[in-house]
Amino acid sequence: MIIKNSRMTSKTMLTMFAVTVLLIGVVSPAYSVQISDIEKQQLRTNLKITHEKLGTKMVEKSEKISRGEIIPKGDIPFVISWIDDATDTLKIGIDSDYLKTNDKVSPQKIKEILGADVPFEVTYGKVVRDGCSTRTSYCTPVIGGIKLQVPTNPQYPLSTVTIAAKKGTTSGFVMSGHGAYAIGKSVYQPTSPTSTNLFGTVDAISNWSTTDTSDSAFVKDLDSLRNAAANIYRTSTQQYTVTGYSTPSYQTHVQLTGYISGESDGFVISSTPITVSLNGATLTDQIVANYSTLDGDSGAPVYSYTTSAGPVTLYGIHVGQYCITPTNCPGKFFSKWSNVQTDLGVTLP
Repeated sequence: MIIKNSRMTSKTMLTMFAVTVLLIGVVSPAYSVQISDIEKQQLRTNLKITHEKLGTKMVEKSEKISRGEIIPKGDIPFVISWIDDATDTLKIGIDSDYLKTNDKVSPQKIKEILGADVPFEVTYGKVVRDGCSTRTSYCTPVIGGIKLQVPTNPQYPLSTVTIAAKKGTTSGFVMSGHGAYAIGKSVYQPTSPTSTNLFGTVDAISNWSTTDTSDSAFVKDLDSLRNAAANIYRTSTQQYTVTGYSTPSYQTHVQLTGYISGESDGFVISSTPITVSLNGATLTDQIVANYSTLDGDSGAPVYSYTTSAGPVTLYGIHVGQYCITPTNCPGKFFSKWSNVQTDLGVTLP
């Protein structure tokens, strides 16, 4: 959509520019005119003044919130602005949550707020922080081995992200089935209740509570703003990259990264797949190993690497353990990734 505003008083007056408003998913056609260097400098000065004015508004709003002041209903939540030097246009970002209860802001309203007639483009989105400083922090993109929460899960609300995956064309990640609990459950990373932490909802789940070959679930990314990546947390500055998957054999050295235990290692201790029965549910074709885990590590990726900093091969998803006493748990078991893919209809991205 192109809105033209031109005003001519004399040859020395500036030629006013088309105001282009970029709506979500719609890119307006280019509009340009030839202007002198003096006019271009004046335009950039006006853009800078307007940009700084909008930034001041955002700072003032943050200060009001910190003082506990009530923000008027319908206030426009600007989240970012910058000047695109290539097109001499002010780029303006508005929090996409605004559209849940309001219509898109009209170009006329934006002009009133800016108090200037400069070229601008408006989009609706989210400001997110990239990075993952700890296994229990907010992470963008979402990676394996970090904390997540399903607050409405009555038994196992906290668990660990396995790895990024795709179900058809839908992006998301895999977690444990008993951690996800049921289709439609909201999944937060690292925890609820802030809406920013909401990653998505459970879209597919294995028959973990009856009989199946994996205890797994697929969580779809609601808005693609925290796209899960096929990496696994190693340190605050390093991540493992998953390059493929396979099924480990007897005595294979395996690693696990859970949000509680961190990274631990052990060996596959049986050449024969096992069957596990728990509270009426049965899991078949599981693999037993002797790595260390704690409550909350459910869903943790199980993998191995050739070098400590190299790419890794994914083996599966940690499910649970067999304990003789609370401190004597000789059998840890995980579901094969090949079974996860079959049960959920997912693939690595």
